[in-house]
Amino acid sequence: MLGYTCFTFGQQPDEATSYLETHVRQIASMASFEGLQDAILDFGIGFHNVAIHSDILHLRFLKAAAET
Repeated sequence: MLGYTCFTFGQQPDEATSYLETHVRQIASMASFEGLQDAILDFGIGFHNVAIHSDILHLRFLKAAAET
């Protein structure tokens, strides 16, 4: 997996939340583009080479994602 060691969870939730909150109108505009069937925002997450992986997402992030 290319670059998997570059991802750490640390500030990612805060950065992703800020991005969603800052760009909510632009994201909504792109997602409502005529003819568009699906819109997906993919935020990287820390990779751990373990059998079971679990991270907790902040309520503020989940709210921003739901409103986008």
